[in-house]
Amino acid sequence: MTNDPPETSGRPAGSRRDRIRARLIRQFTEDLPDPDGGEPIPGQVLDPADHVLLDNAAALLAEAEALEDQVRRDGRMINGGMRAGVKVIHPAIAQAERNRTAADRVLRPLRPAPDTAPRGHNARSAAGARWSGRL
Repeated sequence: MTNDPPETSGRPAGSRRDRIRARLIRQFTEDLPDPDGGEPIPGQVLDPADHVLLDNAAALLAEAEALEDQVRRDGRMINGGMRAGVKVIHPAIAQAERNRTAADRVLRPLRPAPDTAPRGHNARSAAGARWSGRL
C-alpha cells in the first residue's frame, strides 16, 4: 500500500480540485499529536479505493468553493421570484452546503471508528430489567 496519489490526467496542474485533494491526503496521512502528550498517532495508509473517495470528495468541495465564489460576486440575495424586484437567496448557497454534506458522507469510511462501546447496550439491559416481569 502507498500514499502516493494516482495520476490526475485531464486536469491542469494546480487546479482547485488538486489543491483540495492534496490537503485531504495530508489530513488523512499525517501523524497526529497525542492529546495526552504521548507518542504521535500514526496517519493512515491509503489504498487505491481510498484515493477514489478522496477524488470524489475533492470534486464536491471544489465545486462548493466555486459556488461560494459565485455568491461573493453576485451577493447573497439576487433578483428572482415571480414578480419584478423580488429578492431571493442565492441558490448557490444551498447547493454549496449540499456539496459539503455529500463530501462528508464520501469521506466517512476513511475516518477511524470511535473507541467507545456501541451505544444502546446499557439502554437495552435497563429496558429488559424494567419490563422483564410485566409480560
